[in-house]
Amino acid sequence: MSRIIYFITVAFCACVILGCDNTGSISVVPELPIQVTGRASLLTGFFGTPSKVLIFTNLSDSHLSCTLKVTAADGNSQREWVFDLKPHQQNYEIGVLETDWRFESGESITISAKGYRSISKTVDEISRAVTIIQ
Repeated sequence: MSRIIYFITVAFCACVILGCDNTGSISVVPELPIQVTGRASLLTGFFGTPSKVLIFTNLSDSHLSCTLKVTAADGNSQREWVFDLKPHQQNYEIGVLETDWRFESGESITISAKGYRSISKTVDEISRAVTIIQ
């Protein structure tokens, strides 16, 4: 009897950790194949506070329809935008000119697309884009 309870417990834990679809089968949701980098906004001087331009790169062979959600550092305001990424598209940029949002220190962002696990970061965690000249 204890072996049955053991296997039921292991199966339950696997479902909780990995997730189950509506048929009861274990499903693993892949990570969103997007690289997120950033750079300083050229308009920073106009606003007085440093802001970033977010740069998204689709690393997959598939078209992705993404949702970007940003939450202000104080948690009191939030906005969402939808954008499309072509396969292996480079340097899709979103900043104050495209969104009317400055992407400042302390804010959090979440990028999601159907069928993938979301990516959540703070603006401070986004590294600068590096261009390699060969």
